[in-house]
Amino acid sequence: MMKASVSRTVIVWSIIKKDLKEFSKDRLWISLSVIGLIFYVGIFWLLPGTVDESITVGIYQSGLGRLLPKQLLEAEEEGIQIVLFESSERLRAAVAGEIKTEKEIRIGIDFPDDFLFKTLLRQKTRVRVYVTAGIPEEIMRAMSSMVRELAYMISGDALPVTEPDEQTVVLGEDRIGNQIPFRDKMRPMLVFFILMVETFALASLIAGEVQAKTVTAVLVTPARFGDVLAAKTILGTVLAFVQAVILLLALNALVNNVLLLLCIVLLASMMVAGIGMITGSAGKDDSLARGG
Repeated sequence: MMKASVSRTVIVWSIIKKDLKEFSKDRLWISLSVIGLIFYVGIFWLLPGTVDESITVGIYQSGLGRLLPKQLLEAEEEGIQIVLFESSERLRAAVAGEIKTEKEIRIGIDFPDDFLFKTLLRQKTRVRVYVTAGIPEEIMRAMSSMVRELAYMISGDALPVTEPDEQTVVLGEDRIGNQIPFRDKMRPMLVFFILMVETFALASLIAGEVQAKTVTAVLVTPARFGDVLAAKTILGTVLAFVQAVILLLALNALVNNVLLLLCIVLLASMMVAGIGMITGSAGKDDSLARGG
């Protein structure tokens, strides 16, 4: 009669209050949760919030006069920033990273001093293009093409090919000029980390109860095994969900599709609560193994 008269909701709430009291005494996981939350927020806001899509090109030229600025303006319109150097040695050292510059020089174009003279006489000359590792092949080809076009323009010759008419059609969302910063890409990973911390915290709580036989003591009362599972699930889900929402608010992530994000976080919190219960209950009671 006693068991039938007790509300299951009251029993589950009593188990939750007991678990909260035990969890509040665990300084280790409380400290890890708070420190982790502060750490993840700090990492996020320390990361750059913009993406630099331009490439800085260093150029050394002598005697080109007003011929080079036209090419430079066309290059800057394509996202290439130009930095002029006063000597070949400094240009090469800048590309190699041997000297510090305001912006990282990833490509260098070294025009020889007799470039203009030999080009006017239609004589062969050599222009050195310095590049750092990791420069895409298409960028290097574009730099070489710019040098050839400049040579043909100076000599007065037409290009050896006829450029066809072209029309560029971007399929999907065009992200040029609006790239996603790296820190924004880190948001899901940071939320995943905070959820994993709560998984280990719940697993630690359950493992401690298994060792201390607290679960067995609870089952002696009118509480059923389902009540214990429901209480652990609710507690683990709430703890993970609350911390994940706090993190999302601190990361300024709850701006668009708020309801969808909250539903996803809720489902993820339920999942990590289940993983925490499975992990925590996997431990064995040594006293039972000894027959005591």
